[in-house]
Amino acid sequence: MVIDSQKKEEIVNIGGEGFFLEMLDKFIAQAIEILGQIRSAKAAGNADQAKSLLHKLKGSSLTIGADDFARHVLRAYEKAQAGVMVEDEDLGLMDACLVELQAHRKTLQ
Repeated sequence: MVIDSQKKEEIVNIGGEGFFLEMLDKFIAQAIEILGQIRSAKAAGNADQAKSLLHKLKGSSLTIGADDFARHVLRAYEKAQAGVMVEDEDLGLMDACLVELQAHRKTLQ
């Protein structure tokens, strides 16, 4: 499931369909930017910064209901809490979910 329908309905009930789409667009743009920052932190060996950025993504992905993406972020965040640097495989899975989310967004009006 790309977007949790219950989360979407909650957001739509608060501000309408346009509000949800605006939030989704902002989430996608922010997630792309943060993933780039995580890659930079990883390249610099800065595990604390990567963990902090994963935490930010965790909250926003759960808020918007991007369940598949959130699942991968949560897994990477749990590893980061255990002191493991984010892995390329985890970043690749997050990238794939974002591509799917962007494609799904194009179907929404």
